[in-house]
Amino acid sequence: MKLWGKLLLEIRKSLGNDKTKLTEKDMLRHIITDIDRLDL
Repeated sequence: MKLWGKLLLEIRKSLGNDKTKLTEKDMLRHIITDIDRLDL
């Protein structure tokens, strides 16, 4: 899961948001509603 979040974050950065403060977990939050329960 963390790898998927990293991929999404890298895509976001490559589209012009290279100074984003979002994390891999933030990128997965819209897909997985209880992400905070997971140990990522």
